[in-house]
Amino acid sequence: MRSALINRLSSPYASTLIILIALALTASSLTTGLVADDYYHKLVLTGVGDIPDIPTDPFELFVWAKGDEKLARSFMETGMTGWWTDPGLVLAFWRPVTVLTHWLDYHLWPQTPFLMHLQNLSWFAVALVVLWNLYIRLHFHTTGRWTAALALLMFAWDDAHGLTISWVANRSALVAFTFALLALLLYHRARQQGCGASAIAAPLVFALALGAGEISLGICAYLFAYALFIDPSGWKKGLIHLSPYALVVLLWSGFYYLMGYGARASGLVIDPVREPTAYVLAVLERLPILLLGQIAVPPTDLWEFYPALSRFLPFIVMAWALFALAAVTLAIWPVIARENTTRFWLCGGLLSALPACAQFPHDRLLLFIGIGLTAVLARFIAAFLDHEEWLARSALGKRGVGVVAGALIFLHLLLAPSMLPFRARGPADIGRMIARADSSIDDSPAVREKSVILINPPVDALAGYIPTLRAATGRNRPKHLRWLATGACDLEIKRLDSRTLRVKPTEGFLFLASERMQRNPRNRMGVGYTVAFSDLQIRVERLTSDARPAEITATFHRALEDRRYEFLKWSREGFVRFDLPEIDETVKIKAVDFISLLK
Repeated sequence: MRSALINRLSSPYASTLIILIALALTASSLTTGLVADDYYHKLVLTGVGDIPDIPTDPFELFVWAKGDEKLARSFMETGMTGWWTDPGLVLAFWRPVTVLTHWLDYHLWPQTPFLMHLQNLSWFAVALVVLWNLYIRLHFHTTGRWTAALALLMFAWDDAHGLTISWVANRSALVAFTFALLALLLYHRARQQGCGASAIAAPLVFALALGAGEISLGICAYLFAYALFIDPSGWKKGLIHLSPYALVVLLWSGFYYLMGYGARASGLVIDPVREPTAYVLAVLERLPILLLGQIAVPPTDLWEFYPALSRFLPFIVMAWALFALAAVTLAIWPVIARENTTRFWLCGGLLSALPACAQFPHDRLLLFIGIGLTAVLARFIAAFLDHEEWLARSALGKRGVGVVAGALIFLHLLLAPSMLPFRARGPADIGRMIARADSSIDDSPAVREKSVILINPPVDALAGYIPTLRAATGRNRPKHLRWLATGACDLEIKRLDSRTLRVKPTEGFLFLASERMQRNPRNRMGVGYTVAFSDLQIRVERLTSDARPAEITATFHRALEDRRYEFLKWSREGFVRFDLPEIDETVKIKAVDFISLLK
């Protein structure tokens, strides 16, 4: 088996076959259609729909909030965001290169999501071709062609990339990744061959990468690692040769902040410049989880939901992450100590995780981390299969090295490829959950005059995406869509009078990470904090020990039985009627079973 693997990966056609198989494994994404943010993009780029204040400038495609209280209040009125949204929230990203690709979608084939997904796959294919050229140039001379092919295989068939490839709205990551890889390849050619054209083109291509998405900052880690470990002129001159890229980042970031782009007041997306302390704390939490998602299991996507499943689960997963990372580090250490190229890949992979820590852990952030860590793991597996004697110097000993190598081979060469087609169907699964929620809410013309009040949607997405979905597909949507809480924990609902409900989640509000996207808990809502809507008023009545809202009152403008109100709660089938309690009566609602959402 070992000889057969090496022979096949040594073939001159191995890279082509690996890329074609990767495309076949992810082809399941082609029929997943539009989902979630895709409908918001459709509204922006086509101008359809009846939601007020949706931007019409294509270059605001990735601007969700810009610190405009009027816009924030408009989105809350529509039901796209929760009542706890910070009016000063900024989630605005400048991605003109990616915007152009979406603009082409909606001007060439606006009714054909298949072709939009095909464009995603095309970007992925180009990225793999560039990555192969990087791997072959930085692996071949020291470890053999088949090791470079093994690294490409492990990256291309990694199930962690499934949603990245298959979600149309996430294309910015693929476009930025492709241009960033090309910039690194051109830089390598300029430094190794003295190619003047490549030296000029590389910073320009890097600028395109930044114009495609902020995630491309991850390639700076590899440029820095290149200067430290493999630049032919040594590390001091190597760092000097990075000055054009530093200038590009300086100009880009200056424009970015001057124009008001970036993130502020969010509890999930953190600006390292504006919030350095919060960012450092986020790195301590998120870095092990991201690295674990790249090296082993479980996927990082699950991290934000662990508190809803068990209070202790985040601690268990973090302990597992630290143990797994320590074991892999000890096993591969002889490889790291032996080769500069391996140190380059490791340094690049680890440092590229730092920009990713500005966002909540998700497998979509593993592209740049995967470039380097996959190369390191491939080199380790190759040394193990080649029975390299020096590998036994690992602190784990020969048996320990064998256990780690066996686990990595199983996870990356067997489990990941088998899971990739299913994870590439991720948008369809998300769409199915949103459709279950949407289909259980009235869409007759009468709903346009109603306020639909959702007592406990499981997560923000099963409420906030419904207005854009209906507007983009031309269906009737409620005049107002309200969500009083989420179903992340048990709720107590008490009726205080004919117009007022008291809502008390057992774990308080802003409990799940997803709830903190729209507000950083540090931007406190004190007792008495009030949000006035056109049909009700919400007031914070009590706080948790960590100063999150613990209890609110929702006072409606009319009696709760008014026909213009429709109260719904979550069930396994979707939203169902919520029977209003009598005055002074308390109703308890159990937390949502998140496992059932996947069925």
